[in-house]
This record gives sequence, C-alpha cells and structure tokens, in this order.
Amino acid sequence: MKHAILILAHKDWEQTARLVRYFSKNCKVYLHFDNKFPLPGEALRVLWSFSQTQGIYQEKNVHWGGFSLLETELYLLSRAYADNEADYFHLLSGQDYPIVSLARFLHFFESSLPANYLDCKPWQLSEWKDERFDWYRYFFPYDEVDARTAIGNTYIQERLRVQINNGEQRPPFTMFDTIFKGSQWFSVTRDAVRYVLEFSSRYPDFLLRLKDTFAPEETYINTILCNRPDLFRIESHNLRFILWTGENGNNPSHLSLKHFADLAASDALFARKMVYPLCTELIDKIDHQLLES
Repeated sequence: MKHAILILAHKDWEQTARLVRYFSKNCKVYLHFDNKFPLPGEALRVLWSFSQTQGIYQEKNVHWGGFSLLETELYLLSRAYADNEADYFHLLSGQDYPIVSLARFLHFFESSLPANYLDCKPWQLSEWKDERFDWYRYFFPYDEVDARTAIGNTYIQERLRVQINNGEQRPPFTMFDTIFKGSQWFSVTRDAVRYVLEFSSRYPDFLLRLKDTFAPEETYINTILCNRPDLFRIESHNLRFILWTGENGNNPSHLSLKHFADLAASDALFARKMVYPLCTELIDKIDHQLLES
C-alpha cells in the first residue's frame, strides 16, 4: 500500500525535516511552505536529500483562518493525486509528529481500507440563525491581515461590527442541508480525493462561497465527503492527538514533555502542536520510546 504525505509548513524547517525523515518506506512526501517564510538553501538541501520527498512548493501566501489555507490544501492534493497512485492521502502540518512506529502506521492503514478518517461534526442549516453560523453569515477578511496580531484582530472585529450594525448577512448554503465542521487534518482514500477534486471542478460555487469565511479548511472537505455516506466509509476521528486545554500559551495546546504519557496511551497516530523549542525533549522521547518500538 502506498501513501501520499501532504505537509503544510510555515516555520522551523529542521522540525519539518524530522517529520519527513519518518516516512521512509511506501510514502511520497509533498511539502508546501508559506511563501512568507524565507526557506534557506540548507533547508532545501536537507529536505531533498530524503528519497521520499517528491515536491517542495512555496506557491501560496498563507494566512491563518483564511481561504488561502484551503487553497493550499487543495493545491497539494491535486499535485499529489496527479503524481502518484497512493492509496491513502494524509494531511499534516509541519507541527505534527508521529507517535507510533512506521511499521504500525503502515499496518494500521493496510487493515483500514476503505475507511476515511476526518472530523465530522454535523451543523444543520435549519439552525442558520444560531450564532455559531456567524463564521459563514458574515465576511471575515482573514486573508487581508494577520488576525493573530492585535492590529489584525481589531481590523476584523471592526469589519464584523459594521456588518452587524448595517444588517448585512450572507445567505445560507444551498447545496447542502448539513455542513460538517471539524479539524482540517485527515487521512483519506484515493477515491475520496478523486471525488473532492472532481466536485471542486464541477461545483466551484461551493468553494467560492467559503471565501471570506473563518477557517474554511475546517468545512470544505469534511462537508463534501460526509454528505456522501453512500459512497464513503467515514470514521469521525482524524487519528491526531490534540489538546484543547489552552496550555503553554496556545489553544490547541503546545505539547511538552509532560504530555508524553497521555499521547503514548492514546489511539492516535500523530500528535500536535509541536512548537520548537518547547517540544524538543518530547520529540526526542517519542523517537526513542515510541518510534523504535
């Protein structure tokens, strides 16, 4: 069985290289680095030194929360799908790290086909007026600013305030009665990728409708696949260990050595978020106690 590994990265290329190194058998790796990140020549030399590396791209200016992230994801999917005959496609970030041996990773998916692993939390469009749909009812210009800065966040909140005061709202989606929301990270089959790419070409209006919404990458593929249970076996678990406890100054939590026991006992294959240098000791321990087992 063959695997296509798609990695979205924006910093810490050395950490990304450790992730790429893991996929040394039956895997081809496709990387996209945010084009705002100055990728040094040494990084290219190291990343291309791995035989599994098939592509390194810097095509997109990626903004957290923006449509650009979904565009980049689809770009990598299309490149990998056209390039090889992988049975499974796995979307990771440069801040993910494996927590099982490669042999266990490969065996898991050998016995899983044709299951697709992604988060699928249903949101009924009949509840369109509920405040959780604000992300879709209003325009959020995340691709215009860095929303993680005080200035950027203020700009977005001011744009939202003006829309609310003026009674400006976008209409509900028309293609689906239910959208599915969840983490963007997934492990899906070749048939699922083909369906997503063909759907994107055939029905571009749904993709374009997600422009200027918040985190459209957490809606698009999830909704397309989870609305077709007749075609795809969906397991609503993306096999990632993620803590939403706001530790170490971030949510999801930045993982550290104190989280080792929890992630080792989980049923996940990968853990995130790994942020250098906080994660260094944790990754070292994973290497020696989990990946070599």
